[in-house]
Amino acid sequence: METKRIITSENWMFDFGKYRGKTVSSVIDCNPGYIQWLTENDVLQFSDEISDAAILSEIAQSPPEDFYWSP
Repeated sequence: METKRIITSENWMFDFGKYRGKTVSSVIDCNPGYIQWLTENDVLQFSDEISDAAILSEIAQSPPEDFYWSP
């Protein structure tokens, strides 16, 4: 079984995919769900600190619950 690399630095640069050449930090800023997707699909593993930063960023970018209008 292949051991996945564990990314521990937000300065680590992606060397594949649609964010090739971007740092983890910049991906967290623009698409924090991508970090979770990579983890869930067993592509990469991230430190708890990076995972937490992605989750908090995703929450911060989400509209408030009362944003949605319902008749």
